[in-house]
Amino acid sequence: MRKTLDEGRSKGLILAPGTLQSATIGMPGVATLLLIGWSMNRMRLIQLRGFSPGCLTAALWCFLSFASAMPAAIAQEESGRPNANGNDDEAPVNVSVPTWDRLTVKLDAEASRSVDGKIEIEALDGSLLFQDMLGHLLLLKSHEVLEREQHKEPVELTAAALESRLKEELPDGFRLHQTRHYTFCYWTDREYTQWVATLYERLFAGFNNYWKNRGFDPQPAKRPLIVLVFANRAQFERFARTDMKSEPTGIIGYYHVLNNWVVMYDLMADGQFGNRDRGLSQALSHPNAMPMVATIVHEATHQLMYNNGMQQRLADIPLWVSEGLAVYFEAPDITSKQGWKGIGKINVLRYQRAKQYLRQRPADSLATLIQDDKRFRDGTMTLDAYAEAWALNYFLLKKYAKPYQAYLQELSKKTPLVPQTGEERIALFEEKLGKSLNDIDREFVQFLQKLQ
Repeated sequence: MRKTLDEGRSKGLILAPGTLQSATIGMPGVATLLLIGWSMNRMRLIQLRGFSPGCLTAALWCFLSFASAMPAAIAQEESGRPNANGNDDEAPVNVSVPTWDRLTVKLDAEASRSVDGKIEIEALDGSLLFQDMLGHLLLLKSHEVLEREQHKEPVELTAAALESRLKEELPDGFRLHQTRHYTFCYWTDREYTQWVATLYERLFAGFNNYWKNRGFDPQPAKRPLIVLVFANRAQFERFARTDMKSEPTGIIGYYHVLNNWVVMYDLMADGQFGNRDRGLSQALSHPNAMPMVATIVHEATHQLMYNNGMQQRLADIPLWVSEGLAVYFEAPDITSKQGWKGIGKINVLRYQRAKQYLRQRPADSLATLIQDDKRFRDGTMTLDAYAEAWALNYFLLKKYAKPYQAYLQELSKKTPLVPQTGEERIALFEEKLGKSLNDIDREFVQFLQKLQ
């Protein structure tokens, strides 16, 4: 198998160049944007059982329309030597992965091989959307699938097998660090990786407890939650160019919605936040560091929502929901030793921007936010869209918690690659909230005006 992703196909992703590609890009002050592209030659292949070809074509165009990027703060590059391969843990964790299907696939001139996982969608022509044991989504043409069989019991992904699979896909020189819920592949030092691991485990506990206390039952992740931590920006950019199929200008981290991993680099690598001897928590509590810390938290929140049953990958989830919720959780109190604190408190930067936006807010602002995602990919509107998305989520979670939860539950059931029209989006929102959009808008504006 090839080591590089840009020579044809990712080993895990099984995609021809220019086919289905995706990433969620994290940026300080701008947060994230979903980038999905699908080539025209795939549109004619995917006709889902139970859906018309026209519906699928519309879905693919919906996702294709997200393909854009925005500028953000740029960190300085610094070279560094990666660690040797190996697992840090004396007793590595095995992961029981629910798998129902084994496929024998053959891609171009490559030898045939077996892939375990689950068929998520089957097209009328036999093409498959398949999720492998690492959580990668694979798009397979019917002639690429030579055989298929079903497992009677779940297949256990041992720690050794997990490491072996990751070595096939990732650049050399990483070590593994496993926590209760995450698998970290890192090229930096262990101390920084442990700091991120502690941050993410606290987010995991705080995020799930928050929703459990509100009646939502987060499901256990069915695949490993994988995080890649590169030693410096230069190393990160080299990987991101092939992983994202685009130039990672200004990006400090992202969640890849197809490969289901979070990718970042060591924020302490260039020394801009002081000496490591001060302690990472103290150094990364620096005011200039907090937006960057918020970004890697933001990306982890996306990964959690896509793996605990709240959202389905490639489903038409409105960006005001997915991005607004990620922003809602992105401001940790990293000095606290008692767990995740501050959930539900005002996000000061988003609040200030939302207040400014109120001065020239159009009368149809709520409608345009809900009916489509255009404002999130228009560089002149992006910051205001994120600010209003945060404010709307804050308002709904404070004032309409149960109806909004019902709305989120409905979104969690959405089928991948099946879009809604703007009218359908608004109708679902009004149905679950139990009020007209105009009535909600009036309450929302009054709430925001009084918010301090």
